[in-house]
Amino acid sequence: MTKYRVEVIDRTYAAILAAKTPAERVAMIADCYRSARVIMAAGERMRGSKMTEEAIAEAVSRRILDGPT
Repeated sequence: MTKYRVEVIDRTYAAILAAKTPAERVAMIADCYRSARVIMAAGERMRGSKMTEEAIAEAVSRRILDGPT
């Protein structure tokens, strides 16, 4: 049986997000996306991968689309 966990956002954080414009919230999401790509690419390099930068970028894109393998 799967147990579900309900996460409740902190009221202070919710107020901060509510005060932001839609454009600011989209910018936050874009920043998180870029950060995730940088971190995943760094992970590929740290594993000693001999992949080209292009191949790393493709692997990161595939991981984002398909999830971890």
